[in-house]
Amino acid sequence: MKNLNPLVWQHGLMAAALMIVIALVGYLMGPSVMVSAPMSVGTGGVVFAAMFLSGFAIRKDEGGFIAYKRALGHILAVTAIAIFASGLFNIVLYNYIASPEFVESMIRMVQEKTVESMSSFGAPQSMIREIEATLEEELRKGFSVAGLLQGLLWNMLMWAIPALIVALVVRRHSDVDFA
Repeated sequence: MKNLNPLVWQHGLMAAALMIVIALVGYLMGPSVMVSAPMSVGTGGVVFAAMFLSGFAIRKDEGGFIAYKRALGHILAVTAIAIFASGLFNIVLYNYIASPEFVESMIRMVQEKTVESMSSFGAPQSMIREIEATLEEELRKGFSVAGLLQGLLWNMLMWAIPALIVALVVRRHSDVDFA
């Protein structure tokens, strides 16, 4: 991107640092916290807040006006920095810091929550058994380095949609543009 505002790095790395702190706190509190909804909401909230805060900060830094395309590019860059930096930390955490038992506990808890959720939505037992047969293997792959890297890419794609909306909110044209 042409003329990337330096605030992109600042906001992206601050968001990554917050996400890493959340992950460390979750890790110290145990596997049940790591797979909890508040953990997901917390990290998602950090990304969402970083999008808005960086967008408004960059607009202010650039004289109070920013085109949609430029806002979107900067917001996507902040999001990418935050997701990839915190994702690299997660690769280190799950593959080098956390014990295999910790990861096993997380896998079991996700399996249990998945089956519980499917049952509560009235899924047929045959479907639940079918999912259970492949779920453990898929979860194990998800905690590998390759699986976590693939997760980063999917995460970035998922956050592209909110970025489109946030850029619409952040953008502001000068009156001169409309003359």
